[in-house]
Amino acid sequence: MKKQFLAAIAVCLLFVSSAEARTYYLPDFQKSFIYGKRVNESHTGAHTSTPSCSTYGYYSATSRPDNADCSSVSFPNLICYSCTCPSIYQYNEENCSGDYVYSGKACLEKYAECLCDPTKYPATSTTSGCGIGEMVDTSHSCTNKSDDSVSYACIEDPCYGLIDNQTDWGCEKWYDQCPSMCEIGKICVPNDCSEYTLGSCPVGNICESCTKGCGDDIPLYKSKGCLDGYYLIDGKCTQIEGEIALTFKAEASDTVGLSITIDDYMIDWGDGQITRETATTPKGSKSTINHTYSEAGNYQVRVEGNIKDFKVAKASTAELISLNRLDLETVTSYEFAFSDNCTNTTGTIPALPKNLVNGHSMFSGCSGLTGNVPTLPDTLTNGRTMFSNCSGLDGKITSISKGLTDGYQMFYHCSGLTGDIPALPDSLTEGYAMFAGCTSLDGKITSFGKNLKNAPSMFNSCSKLTGDIPALPDSLTNGLSMFEKCSSLNGKITYIGKGLTNGY
Repeated sequence: MKKQFLAAIAVCLLFVSSAEARTYYLPDFQKSFIYGKRVNESHTGAHTSTPSCSTYGYYSATSRPDNADCSSVSFPNLICYSCTCPSIYQYNEENCSGDYVYSGKACLEKYAECLCDPTKYPATSTTSGCGIGEMVDTSHSCTNKSDDSVSYACIEDPCYGLIDNQTDWGCEKWYDQCPSMCEIGKICVPNDCSEYTLGSCPVGNICESCTKGCGDDIPLYKSKGCLDGYYLIDGKCTQIEGEIALTFKAEASDTVGLSITIDDYMIDWGDGQITRETATTPKGSKSTINHTYSEAGNYQVRVEGNIKDFKVAKASTAELISLNRLDLETVTSYEFAFSDNCTNTTGTIPALPKNLVNGHSMFSGCSGLTGNVPTLPDTLTNGRTMFSNCSGLDGKITSISKGLTDGYQMFYHCSGLTGDIPALPDSLTEGYAMFAGCTSLDGKITSFGKNLKNAPSMFNSCSKLTGDIPALPDSLTNGLSMFEKCSSLNGKITYIGKGLTNGY
């Protein structure tokens, strides 16, 4: 209404004039009042130009600003546009200068992006973006205003152009200006493994390993000894079955001495003390190992290892009161093992080692021992006086070893033994007084071996033996008093050998 009202006033003014006719025009903002021709005060002719959108503060279709949001405004014979810029277009020199530059799309000389000056902060990450010979300077950064990303300055790279001489074995000297790169690499010197000759650690060994290094990581080994329960036999750690276990009664300051062949052994003295030897003395030599007790008591002494000969030393002052185990498999000789110390020894005789060869006087005089004679291994050859005067043995003779050659007084005066006399082996040649004085043997003589030669008093005073006298071998030469006082033999004399020279 306001526009129409003003237009009416303008028409009226055409009819109101002074002596000189004048034409007055509406101001430019009156866009709806359009004339094809207008005259101003200084011109009498008509003005022939056509009004434009800019005359009225709008944009034409061709002058609309880039990236603006525009809406049309219609006039008679004219379409104009009202335009505004979106809020993202906010950066110009007023708010984006110094370390920043504006860029990207623009709207009415304002830009959408305000980024860190790439000439000052060329790196877009901590690892890339700098030129050749440069590196990212993380201590100098800039945060881009339009997206909050971070850019970094670049500095000269002190490591550029240097050669990294680090080897597989490390670095001897690093560059002063570039500690991350090696100036002088290490040269590898292999470890000396010349003493390590084993490709693996044998079972039962305690080993030390050595690796040459310098690319050779295969370990080599050398043995430093044997694990518990393993002992050296012919240079190899071997698990040995059995042990020797004896109980001693000791007063304070009493000693126990064990005479053994030195090789590799362990002695547990029963009081918390252990002696272990790994062949530091010449292999196979004999030695007496002594131990003194500080307090009175009964002590079980245990012996393991590669021991061939064993004997309780005569000089021992502690009393041997029982034999607990004797089956250490490496023992081949128990010669005089207990005969000097068994006055007060009681109990039965445990199993013997399976490889025993020499039992000479092993239990001689051990009159307190009871029970059976244990199984004699077939390896036993020397049984001379082995059980002599063991008058307390009240069981039976289980067997006679097949390899026995010397039975001299083997069971002499074992007056408590009962039962049969087992078959005597063909290997037996010496039978002097072998069973003499065994007054309680009440069984039969099973048989004689084929090679018996010397048998004086072999069964003298075996007054309870019964049955036949088996065939005497042709090898027998001396049968002096062989069956004297065998008053209960009630059978027949089967055969007398052809070689007998003395049958007195």
